[in-house]
Amino acid sequence: VGARYRQWSRHIQNTNWYFRPGLTYPERTTSDFSPRVLPKGRIFSVTGQGIFFTSESAALGFLGFAYSRTCKLLLELFIGSGDAVHSGSAARHYKCGVVNKLPYPQSSRCAAIGSKVGDAVRIRQRRLSCDVTAALFVSPPLVISGMSLALAFDHEVRGQEDDSLRLLDISREIDLIVAEEYGFGGERRDLLDQHVVKHPTAYKRGQVVDRESFGRAFSLDVDGLVDLATTTAKSRHLTKKS
Repeated sequence: VGARYRQWSRHIQNTNWYFRPGLTYPERTTSDFSPRVLPKGRIFSVTGQGIFFTSESAALGFLGFAYSRTCKLLLELFIGSGDAVHSGSAARHYKCGVVNKLPYPQSSRCAAIGSKVGDAVRIRQRRLSCDVTAALFVSPPLVISGMSLALAFDHEVRGQEDDSLRLLDISREIDLIVAEEYGFGGERRDLLDQHVVKHPTAYKRGQVVDRESFGRAFSLDVDGLVDLATTTAKSRHLTKKS
């Protein structure tokens, strides 16, 4: 077997890529294409595919590209959107051949995308270091000297809100870079709004006018909120529960 297939099994392929760092994603899902980090020392499978790169910066660049609206639109062209987009809808298969055909940006802008993704990763790592349920947990948030417990709690909540807003800004910056790279700059950006969905930062911030509707939405679980959102939006990636 080893001489003929150049590995120890004729059924399990590409074992020479085992234990290498990269990205991974579920090959079949009712949600959106959503790659995430594949740490060193792990293996991939048919259902949990692996994507590998020549450098960490290239991997981070692709990760940012994969969550852009431009990438979502390109995937729609490859896979189509004939099935329903609400939670529990028919699953899609994101085959490795489809992912390999994505016109991944190779310009110098890829490094800029990777740098911004790195910033986002560090923000999440800092937050997870204070989460007792996370693998990256180090210690709970420290009470600042001279500050009451109530003030320390308020300081922590505000810090979490600031980090969440910063992550949204980073997402918008990456989305704009990718859009420009693929010719969706300026007025053409409206095409992404029409055929995918508006970026969260594109909506106006202000006071909640319809408090009754907000209250109903706030009381829903994740699946219910996804179903509600997809009644007015076109994009399947609203079903991503992360």
